[in-house]
Amino acid sequence: MSDSNQRPRRSKAAKNTFTTKSGKTIKVNRSLSARVKAGREAKAQRKAAYLSTLPKERWKRILYRLSPKRMYKYWFSRDGAIMALKVAGIGFAVIFLLIVGLFAYFRKDLPKIQSINSGNSGGSIAYYDRTGTVLLFQDYDAFKRIPVTNQNIASYMQEATVAVEDKDFYHEGAFNVKGITRAAINNATGGSTQGGSTITQQLVKLNEGWTNDHTVSRKVKELILAVELEREYSKQDILTAYLNLAPYSGLDYGVQAASQDYFHVDASQLTLAQAALLAAMPKSPGSYSPYASPVYNPSATDNLFDENGLIARQQYILDQMASQGYITKAQAAAAKQVDIMAQVQQMPTSHYAGMKPGFEYAVLSAKEELAKDFPASVIKSGGWKVTTTIDVNLQNLANTSLDNNASS
Repeated sequence: MSDSNQRPRRSKAAKNTFTTKSGKTIKVNRSLSARVKAGREAKAQRKAAYLSTLPKERWKRILYRLSPKRMYKYWFSRDGAIMALKVAGIGFAVIFLLIVGLFAYFRKDLPKIQSINSGNSGGSIAYYDRTGTVLLFQDYDAFKRIPVTNQNIASYMQEATVAVEDKDFYHEGAFNVKGITRAAINNATGGSTQGGSTITQQLVKLNEGWTNDHTVSRKVKELILAVELEREYSKQDILTAYLNLAPYSGLDYGVQAASQDYFHVDASQLTLAQAALLAAMPKSPGSYSPYASPVYNPSATDNLFDENGLIARQQYILDQMASQGYITKAQAAAAKQVDIMAQVQQMPTSHYAGMKPGFEYAVLSAKEELAKDFPASVIKSGGWKVTTTIDVNLQNLANTSLDNNASS
């Protein structure tokens, strides 16, 4: 076969090239490593071409690069977009690590989440006879609290609380970013102090006794525990726990104690007007409680009760309930017409009254035993049911026998 019939051989380098009709030669990469190498070479060429246009002095190069026109051109180029992605990635990684670090730093000093349904925060101590059915004394010490379940709290009370305290409670997480930001800006600019706390955050503050601590570190700890609460409990559990801890006066904590004292009814029996009035009190239990007035509390020496403020907030809550769909406008209007202050009862003369006559020694002995066996902080938490050894029926029979023998 003659040489003219043989195909010309191309060199190895020619296999990686392709010539277009216009005569331009293009390199064709047949492997990943070749494509990566070609990309690096192209980038190096672009960089070299760019550097050749810069001034030789370093400070002049800096000024040249900081030119707004050139910066705009760079950041909107392919290389600038890649650099922006790299910076954003590094930034997100740094922020994530900082958040994890802050969480670990503050979480190590935080208490473990206790059961929010146990009723062990600020409850009273009930003393019973040996049968556990006869109540000898309900000891409220410095505060009164009677934990109840969700089923024993009127729906009006739950809805009024959500409407005024946290209208997005059922649709948001443990904290509200908008609320926190708004409160921070308002407080920083000298406006009236605002809170940006959700009901979950408020529960954490009440449960941990942080209501008077407004430091940044405390706020971070509050957010951490709020997130953990939302992971552990349902929204309904959190709302019920909050209603069992919320302050309604200097003594009454929890909606059941407040309902019994203010209206002589259980929390499950609250009317719309009564529920809205109680829901207004936690904002300022010192001035919004009728028991800050001698009219409702004979032991009060000064009148610190802001009746107009309380009624105005009650009516605001009714409007909020209507706008959020919990009640109709007609129901809100009807509740506003109720003379609610006429339904408020006098404050009990003494929360230590009511000890069963003839059994004082048994209760006092039981209290002494508790003080010996448990720390004061544990006893003060309350929520206990103490069963004594006294038998009321047998003791009454013994007393009757003694009386009969003494008279004979």
